[in-house]
Amino acid sequence: MTALIAGILRLDGAHANERTVREMLEAMAPSSLPTTTAVCSSGPFAAGVIRIGAAYAAYDRSSAHSGDGAAIAADMVLYGDRTPTLSDLSALISRDGLRAVADLQGDFAIAHWTGSELLLIRDHLGVRPLQYVIKPGQFCAFASLPRALLQTGLADRVLDAEVLRAFPVSVCAPGERTYFQQIRSVLAGHALRVTKAGISRTQRYWRLPLGRLMSARTNPDEIAEELRHLLDQAVRRRLPIKGPVAGHVSAGLDSSSIAVLAARAMASRGHAFIGVGYHELADPSGVKALDELDRAACLEDAEPNLSIHGVPAAAPIEQLATLDPDTLLTFGPEDPEEQALSIAVRHGAQVMLSGWGGDEVVTWRSHGNLAELFWSGQWDALISALRTRSRRSGASVLSIVRSAILSESLPLPLRDLIRSRHNQETASWLTDIQAMVPPASREAMQHLPGRPTLADSRRERRGWLEHWYLPERLETFVQRGARHGVQYAFPMLDLDLLRFAVTIPAVLLKDCNGNRAIFRRAMKGILPDELRLNTIKMSPLPHETLRQSRAKADIVNGLHAMRQNALVQRFVDIDGVAAYVQQIREPDEILAWIEEHTARGEQVTTYELYHLHVLRLAWYLHLHGTEAE
Repeated sequence: MTALIAGILRLDGAHANERTVREMLEAMAPSSLPTTTAVCSSGPFAAGVIRIGAAYAAYDRSSAHSGDGAAIAADMVLYGDRTPTLSDLSALISRDGLRAVADLQGDFAIAHWTGSELLLIRDHLGVRPLQYVIKPGQFCAFASLPRALLQTGLADRVLDAEVLRAFPVSVCAPGERTYFQQIRSVLAGHALRVTKAGISRTQRYWRLPLGRLMSARTNPDEIAEELRHLLDQAVRRRLPIKGPVAGHVSAGLDSSSIAVLAARAMASRGHAFIGVGYHELADPSGVKALDELDRAACLEDAEPNLSIHGVPAAAPIEQLATLDPDTLLTFGPEDPEEQALSIAVRHGAQVMLSGWGGDEVVTWRSHGNLAELFWSGQWDALISALRTRSRRSGASVLSIVRSAILSESLPLPLRDLIRSRHNQETASWLTDIQAMVPPASREAMQHLPGRPTLADSRRERRGWLEHWYLPERLETFVQRGARHGVQYAFPMLDLDLLRFAVTIPAVLLKDCNGNRAIFRRAMKGILPDELRLNTIKMSPLPHETLRQSRAKADIVNGLHAMRQNALVQRFVDIDGVAAYVQQIREPDEILAWIEEHTARGEQVTTYELYHLHVLRLAWYLHLHGTEAE
């Protein structure tokens, strides 16, 4: 089951019409699945929730409620010990404001009307989406998905030009912006306040607390034991009451660990864990590259309660032809994630577990932050770490201090200036992408904020967690899952797990076996060693370059057909994309390269694919584009 909300606050003094809310909810409902709706209203405010599929969680509080002049609608699943009813939560918010939601353990999008003010609240990390449009003197309308605002005419279908210019690099709409000029998104960990007069302001109600940094002398085995306990707890919290559960599986640490823990927990209930991962089929020539599922197959051998299903890639052009007008996502049946959802539903699973969000904090790929030891005054640990790194690398202690402490401690503008003087300011991949777009887009790409690099790894990890990319990526899962009645859940974003993991000193996150050292210790006895100790991430679909090479003529012909489209030409340099596609190596050369690496048991890394997101933008504008401001 998944749930979505929608509603409206009249700013012109009129009473809200519940029929408008029902139309918004119906716009988000898939036609092939059973749904139930609940709508409430109070004067100028009306809101509701639509539940798609059957309830799956013990603490699913998705519903709508009104009373005593207040009203609330929520798409909400709680995982912790605090599980207030919706009416109780409404009373708590009326009494305590945003403090009432700061400690909730769960995923939620909440609309709360106090009688004088509307609060639109998005969960701590942005798992559940919440978007809105404000038309001064008329209304503030909100919904989980943009479709509810666009298809009911509450928001005009005018694209956001600044978002489109940066899209080939961002691959999403950063921050509060969306693809549509009038629609904004409530930020993760924030609430939007809207008064009856239409005055609005955004307020942060939560940030990951950094806590006290552990001593670098702490026993790594003790840290690993607590980390394993918290991850197991996070997985169990997100399991359905009944029926099987599905999840992403790859050769990576995050998804594999979640899959095994879930499979073991589900065994006592008599249900299997349905693992789904991308799988490369053999080429007609007989050549098949090693992929993620080849390496992850050992999980199925080791865990009798886990079954893994492979999902193949889609053909390039056919996939682009299924782009959705409201989301820029491909929703065709051949899309890999759509296939994954279909497999989950076919096996009766209504929950899809994912390892997304692990890299940001829990399994952060640290280089071993020596500056953190310096600034936290852990001198003995710092000296020991310096000697160890010097012995392993052959570099002098002084040069390590200069590069790993002094450089990392500089203010970011000064650090960037120094790196630019050493010709490190522009990555080659960005240069390739910029050659496929007009000058205005190149400038927009340069101003996209990157993820922070700080001397204090706790602040760096929190900065990664708060970067706009993560909630935008989570939002795409909700948009897909709603079409199938499937709820995505992310154990790596459990608040208890995050609070603990962010206090682990970065210097302990790397040892002689590579990065993520503590987590690898934690997964001893959970993951087979061939996965637990593996440091090479496999490509999920290693034949993708081959597919693009074989489709070159079709891609170029499709681009030429867009030449008369002024909107496409405004955001895409058609000749630049065509030239880039033409330089992709020929199929025979790529096949030989794949066969050579596979024969040696090596992974094949995709390459020459920087045109993909530019191409998606061109196709979207050609199929669905109207105007952009």
